[in-house]
Amino acid sequence: MHNHCPDRPVFSIIIPTLNRPDMLRRALRSVMNQTYQAFEVIVVDDGSELELRAADLIDPGWRQKVTIVRNERSLGAAAARNRGIRAACGEYVSFLDDDDEFFPDFLEKTAMVLSGTPESIGFSWTNVKFINDAGSRSVMRGKEFREDYASDEELVFEATSIGTGFGVTVKRACFAKVGYFDPSLRFVEDTEFFIRLLASGLRPVLVKTFGVCIHNHDLDRLTSTEKYPQRLVECDLLMEKHEDFLNRHQRVLARLSMVKTAIHRRIVRTRQREAVRQRWGTG
Repeated sequence: MHNHCPDRPVFSIIIPTLNRPDMLRRALRSVMNQTYQAFEVIVVDDGSELELRAADLIDPGWRQKVTIVRNERSLGAAAARNRGIRAACGEYVSFLDDDDEFFPDFLEKTAMVLSGTPESIGFSWTNVKFINDAGSRSVMRGKEFREDYASDEELVFEATSIGTGFGVTVKRACFAKVGYFDPSLRFVEDTEFFIRLLASGLRPVLVKTFGVCIHNHDLDRLTSTEKYPQRLVECDLLMEKHEDFLNRHQRVLARLSMVKTAIHRRIVRTRQREAVRQRWGTG
């Protein structure tokens, strides 16, 4: 599986992408500018209309660090990440969305925290900052997590609140233990994967730094209103699949129930507005 890894890197960075080369170049630049250079990048072209080539994306000196694999049709984020994981050589697998950026010391700080941790530690995440790209480029807010948790229950609750875009890094050995992302899910696949990690006894550790800059923009996103019904279906599937785990972690269950309620209300409001528009012939 890893015969293509004569000089195994410490990190494998997986970047799924679809028809956004300009954003992808920015994401790649943030990786290439890391203070810690023992990494490879695997770009997963998830069936884009473009034929991505490393020569078109980054400077010549960095091209040997980038591998591009392609799905002939779009299979979704979970399947794209899985394709990258299977091609990964590194001891740690980090995830970066193609519209976001790593801060320069992300890999260095993550390596310092994860190095030497016991097998019971399976993954990490970082604090994040959000940038508004819809208007002027400005810092909107930061999300800073606690470093210490009073109980395992609090840690589990926090770890199921994040997404892969929060600087998530997974020890590659964990995939052999719990499997990959569920490709049948398109909206809750990261939460479902984290629950499997946690249910197996693995625990995360916070890398106490702002590791990722998340860009907010007007392009297609998972929170689009037309995607609400499928999000609701997947929340039900998640809660059914991990009923035992959620019964042991009631705070996580309560949060998922609140998410379901909020999505349902948005669906109802959207349908009510559409009914009014149709009734009065407004656009």
